[in-house]
Amino acid sequence: MFRPEFIVDNRVSWVWLSRNPNAIPLLEKKLDKVDWVFLSENPNAIHLIAPLDTEKMRKNCKEFAEKLAAYVFHPTRLLRICETYGLDLEEYFEMV
Repeated sequence: MFRPEFIVDNRVSWVWLSRNPNAIPLLEKKLDKVDWVFLSENPNAIHLIAPLDTEKMRKNCKEFAEKLAAYVFHPTRLLRICETYGLDLEEYFEMV
């Protein structure tokens, strides 16, 4: 059944175009015409729906990353892992 809301400007169906993974460059230029419901079904549009600020994320996670690295690479923990799995930590460090 024909639905008139699927035709915009008598030329382009922005509803269906919003679902098209190959239409991202055009959709990026015409965000005012995008159908956001249909865009959410487009696997190539995640950066339009949820833009990520990776620099801010890195800054926010810095303290956690440092604590995690300190825990994971703590000498006592590394020695216990080596004993459990029969690894020679000193030999490994010499190779590195």
